[in-house]
Amino acid sequence: MKNVMVCVTRQKMCERLINFGEKLTEGGNLYILHVVKNGSNFLGKEEEYEALEYLHDVATESGASLMIMKSDHIKETIAEMVDANEVTDVVVGASQPGITESSFLTALEGKIGKNAEVHIIPA
Repeated sequence: MKNVMVCVTRQKMCERLINFGEKLTEGGNLYILHVVKNGSNFLGKEEEYEALEYLHDVATESGASLMIMKSDHIKETIAEMVDANEVTDVVVGASQPGITESSFLTALEGKIGKNAEVHIIPA
């Protein structure tokens, strides 16, 4: 049994990450986490609201808990939630081609340490 945390953005395409995470749980808990930087215009656009509402519906269908947090320290917040929920596996999406966020993913893996395995799902 695994506790799986799926890190999502405000995009409908994150459903594939949730589906991957659901398969990993083996009867454990599934957490969906979205961290927004402080001061950002959260849900300021209609498309963002619709996408987040869609992700909520997907999370509900999967039996997952959807958590939305505000923080200026995204990697640290994810790591704290991994510890607090005894997460064994973290699912994140790879950057879109041409965008370099590998340093973010490397730093995230460093923050999580040996507590959980990080699964990077290609776009």
